Amino acid sequence: MKRIIACSLLLALLLSACGAVADGIELTARLEYMPAVTAVNGTNYVIVTEKFTRANSVYTTAGEKLASFPFANLSYSKFDCFTAYNEAGVNNRALVHLNGAQITEPIYGAFTVYSDRWALAYMLTPATEEQYTYKRGKEFFDIERYELYYLGDEPASATPIASLLPDQFSAAAAHGDYIAIQDGQEQITLYDKEFKACDLSMEKLTTPVYGVQEYAIVNQVTGDMVKDGFTAVTEQAVNAGLWLIGTRYNFKGQKVSGIIDTAGNELMPVEYFISKASDGYVVVTDDTKKLKGLYSLKEQKQIVPCEYNNIMVGKVSTDNYVHNGYVGVENGDLRGYYDVAAGRLSCEIKYDRNAVTTIGCSTFWKVDEGVYMIAAADGVETEVHVDEISAKTRGDGYLLVAQRGGMYGVIDWHGNEVLPFEHNKNIIITDDSQALIRTSTGLSLEQIVRK
Repeated sequence: MKRIIACSLLLALLLSACGAVADGIELTARLEYMPAVTAVNGTNYVIVTEKFTRANSVYTTAGEKLASFPFANLSYSKFDCFTAYNEAGVNNRALVHLNGAQITEPIYGAFTVYSDRWALAYMLTPATEEQYTYKRGKEFFDIERYELYYLGDEPASATPIASLLPDQFSAAAAHGDYIAIQDGQEQITLYDKEFKACDLSMEKLTTPVYGVQEYAIVNQVTGDMVKDGFTAVTEQAVNAGLWLIGTRYNFKGQKVSGIIDTAGNELMPVEYFISKASDGYVVVTDDTKKLKGLYSLKEQKQIVPCEYNNIMVGKVSTDNYVHNGYVGVENGDLRGYYDVAAGRLSCEIKYDRNAVTTIGCSTFWKVDEGVYMIAAADGVETEVHVDEISAKTRGDGYLLVAQRGGMYGVIDWHGNEVLPFEHNKNIIITDDSQALIRTSTGLSLEQIVRK
């Protein structure tokens, strides 16, 4: 029997006694009995082996097909690019894109995708474990040469813009339409999209291409002005491309910052103290630079006030900060939650981060053998009788994978049973919390619908 600490105590106990599943959850089958379904970490994509063609396709977690490729193996790289191949081999891999394009021929051993515009292909030769320069899984290789690809605005079939020997390449960093390459002698050169060397000194691979000259952000290669009225700028590489964090003084003489793109479009007002930026959010601080809050780029407003020592980052979710409408916040070693819609703390900051596990909107800890407590972000604490709650559960934490008697099941953030404990194989919740994959009852992708 569960002990529910909430206003709706009686109703919760009745549901528990009847063995009812979580109210408001519906599982809808989208892909059933497929040969293989694999969730792509950090995205809302799944890689699916089709029933009859055995081709590999990319679907959304809602079951919408995005692209299909005539390869038996497909694995995610970065920035919507995938490595594809048919059989085991040395140089038989192609780089493909979510838009359906096969960017390269299947003649490479591996790839590094640096950004939405730059990728590097490796030509390999077999080597021994005692002497090798590149390891792929349990295989050992030497790198024969590298080939550099510029992907452009809409990746399509392409040819390499440069072929580099190992002494000509050791590392690289993308800067929008430019790429900085360090050779074997640690010399760094910046190149444009046609692989023409730029006359810009690069002390480090991360040296900014965009700088400030006469209170204006400029492209230091071309001299073109991006935006005026700034005293400093830093670059931020994100999935959407390259952001520029511009800084200037406000009327109080304080340094304030905002985000613009390389075309000069303002993505965030220049009136905040920026601590950290991601694709969807910006962590901001007060004028003491000590207390943190959160700004939403999508909503174009600050959604968490600057009252906390730390804004928690979710590492197993497609949404870095907001999970089921809540943001994890910390003061010192204590953790709680902020309700974005209500504009207030929803869960008191009282949980010792050194003694609990947090996944999105759920924080839990072991009480005794077979007993856990879950503190949900809405303030409800629930005792649940399970042997383990998986710390590797993915998603926003509204649903959690648990074990009882050696079998897997799924519970929600209030401990209600969503899937019974009758699965002998692990259940995967996708990173966007929109679907789950289970194999005990036939490999399937089921969309999670919250009514």
